[in-house]
Amino acid sequence: MTELNRHRYENAVRVLEALWRHRAMSRADLARNLRLDRSTTGSIIDFFLNAGLVSETHADPKAVYSRQGGRPPLLVELKTDRFHSMGVELKPNSATVLVTDLGGIVVCEKSFHLGTSVETRAAALAGHMRELYREAVSPTGETDMTCVTSIGVGVSGIVSPDAQSIEFSRELGIQKSVPFGTLLQGYMDVPVWLFADADACALAELEYGDRRVDDLLFVLAKLDPPTFRAGLGIVLDRNLRTSHSGVGREFRSPFVLPESREQFKVADDFASGSTDAGDARIRYSDELAVSIAFLVHALDLRNVVLGGDLGGEEFELVSERIGQHVRTDTVRADHQPLELWPSSSTHSPVAHGASAGALRELFFARRFPIPGTAIRETVRQP
Repeated sequence: MTELNRHRYENAVRVLEALWRHRAMSRADLARNLRLDRSTTGSIIDFFLNAGLVSETHADPKAVYSRQGGRPPLLVELKTDRFHSMGVELKPNSATVLVTDLGGIVVCEKSFHLGTSVETRAAALAGHMRELYREAVSPTGETDMTCVTSIGVGVSGIVSPDAQSIEFSRELGIQKSVPFGTLLQGYMDVPVWLFADADACALAELEYGDRRVDDLLFVLAKLDPPTFRAGLGIVLDRNLRTSHSGVGREFRSPFVLPESREQFKVADDFASGSTDAGDARIRYSDELAVSIAFLVHALDLRNVVLGGDLGGEEFELVSERIGQHVRTDTVRADHQPLELWPSSSTHSPVAHGASAGALRELFFARRFPIPGTAIRETVRQP
């Protein structure tokens, strides 16, 4: 086993992270973007080549020479099938679990029934994840998930990633803090992270979506009268924005009253019988559009993704109203055109995004498990 000191190991993880984000880069671009000298970058790439983690190929296999007369640069590509990440969408009595490779390709996906108590849910989920890995991923049929780097869990409600806890979830019936991440971690040998569901969806669109953008607002809507809810996941400069304390937020429409129990004023009117389902959908679209337009202007956003129940005709209705409010509610003539599109995920966007988020956290924490290496901690002598 090769021993790397802490500094060299962290540089190696930075190279892997850059390849994960950009898919393919030349050695020169890697050195320049990461501010490493070329010899350091080259030795790390050579190490990865020998370990089978990356490959090198010409930028254009058909072009032997560039326009300047030289050979096109070799691009370093991450072998995305060497490792996997797992994502979970936690539901009231079940969970959707999927496994992705490092390129975000879903290898397998399955839903499992869970018990009602938190402890039972965590234990059952851990068992189902091992079962899914053994049946669909492991080449040897073993439950030892040595090729799984990280696990992300998406939850409808308020979560605290630092405390690994679900602070509140109406959907899951959780009224006080529950350390679900810590409980699940106790059954797994793989790092676990929790995410609010809308935040997870935003990360799925950011890392694995069809469009490469640096900022976006993901609107995860649930529209099934009498339920009128929405979660908002915000990404700025490719960073997920949470509350000041790092806790995932819960969104409420500016029209709600202090005594309102739901997120939208229209839910109160629908419950009182003063509006029917058809009119309620339109009013819900308006309430949501006003809030989105405000955030677009306040945060100078360029991209809005509509997910959840906002598909088909609902997408057309809500996107039209968002566009109207964005155009009429601004006093800035230089505001950039807003791009709106429906979620591009063909799988569970919450589980998919939780998987992407877990990988992001793993890279940020510099904990990616490079095979065949051990970290040698440098101890300063007195």
